[in-house]
Amino acid sequence: MKKLLDLCRKYREQILYVVFGAGTTLVNISSYWLLKQIGCSTGAATALAWFLSVLFAYLTNKALVFESRDW
Repeated sequence: MKKLLDLCRKYREQILYVVFGAGTTLVNISSYWLLKQIGCSTGAATALAWFLSVLFAYLTNKALVFESRDW
């Protein structure tokens, strides 16, 4: 168990990057689906979903993965 915790500490940044990368994909898919459900056109839904997923990725990676405190 100690070895596993040591590996998690050692590769914390990479693990979080993968986790939030998957989260970014989920944000993109779910926001696209939601926007299509409320009647947005395909182009508008794609653009807004992309914007929301990039915003999510930027904020989570900056604050939680790389622990940057400068804005």
